[in-house]
Amino acid sequence: MNDSLKPVTNCPFNAETPLPALAHPVTPIPLFYVRNHFDTPQIDGNRYQLQIEGAVAQPLVLTLDQIKALPSKTSRTVMECAGNARIYMNPRPPGTPWNMGAISVADWTGTPLAEVLQRAGIGNEVVEVVFVGADGEVVEGKKMKYERSLPLNIALHSDTLLVWAMNGEPLTPHHGYPLRLFVPGWYGMAAVKWLEQIRLITRPFEGYFQTYHYVYWGDDYAPDGEPLQQMQVRALIYTPVPNATIDGPVTIAGIVWTGTGAVMRVEISTEGEYWHEADLEPATTTYSMQCWRYAWSPAQPGRYTIRARATDSRGHTQPLAQRSNQLGYGNNAVHAIQVHVRS
Repeated sequence: MNDSLKPVTNCPFNAETPLPALAHPVTPIPLFYVRNHFDTPQIDGNRYQLQIEGAVAQPLVLTLDQIKALPSKTSRTVMECAGNARIYMNPRPPGTPWNMGAISVADWTGTPLAEVLQRAGIGNEVVEVVFVGADGEVVEGKKMKYERSLPLNIALHSDTLLVWAMNGEPLTPHHGYPLRLFVPGWYGMAAVKWLEQIRLITRPFEGYFQTYHYVYWGDDYAPDGEPLQQMQVRALIYTPVPNATIDGPVTIAGIVWTGTGAVMRVEISTEGEYWHEADLEPATTTYSMQCWRYAWSPAQPGRYTIRARATDSRGHTQPLAQRSNQLGYGNNAVHAIQVHVRS
C-alpha cells in the first residue's frame, strides 16, 4: 500500500489520501487528506482561548482545558472535501485539482457544540451560528479569515462537535489543532479548523466562503446559488488499482458512504450496461463508510472498465455523467477504472 499522502498543491498545502488506505476502518492520521485554504497558522495550545459572543446572554472565553472538561463523545465519521473529483469535470473548473482522494475517516473526539452554546445562553432571535478560524489572508483585495455558518438547528445537533482529537491523538496542525468544528454528514468545508471565535447572529450570514464559495453556480442538478451541505452518495473502488494487470478471478472492493439517509446498495459493471449487486457490509456507525466486495471472473482476456455506483435510502443514485458547475463541487459521478485481464 502507498504509505504517504499524495500532494496536490504546495502553497497552501493540500494532499490526498491514497485510495488503498481507505481499506482501514479509520484512516491513519499520516494518510488523512489535508485541505487548507491558507497557510497553516501556528497556535500555542497552552495559551489558546475560544470566544463565544454575539446574541448570547453571557459572552464566554474558554480555554482548551475548560472545553475538554465538558461532556464529550467520540464519533467515527467520514469527511470529504466538496471539491473531490473536480479534475474529472468537463470543462474543468478552477480550484484545487482533486482526484478521488479528498476523503478519509476518523474517530473524532470532542464536546457537543450545544454544551457550549447553552452555557452562553442563546438569544431568542438567533438563526445562525458563525465559526471563525485563525487562518486567513488577502482575497480579492480584502483581508479575511475563513468563516462559515450553520443554521441553529444543525449547530445544536447532538453530533455536531468541537473536536480536539482524532483517532485518539491530539489534532495535528494540518487538521486544526488545537480545536476545530465537525459537522457529520456535511462536506468538509463546514468543519472550520483552528477555531478562535463563535458568533451567534440574528440574520443569515453572508461571508465570502458562505455565499460565493461552496455554493452551486451553473449546475443542472441544483438551483443557482444553492449552498453545499450534505455529502452526495458515492462508492469508490480501492482494489484493483487503475491500470492493474489481472490474472483470472479477482475481488473488486471499495467503500461507500452518504451524507443523508443510509446506503441501500452498491452495483458493479464490468460489461457496459449490465449491473450486478455487490456484497455490502452492514453499517457500524451512523456517519461512517461501509465496505463492499464483488467476486469477478472475467469471461476472457482483454481491457475492461470497472464501474461502481451506489444508491441511498432517499433514492439518490450516482449519475453516470460527471457533474458540472462553475466552482467544481459535489461531483459524485460513478467511479470507473480500467484494468487489463491477462488470462
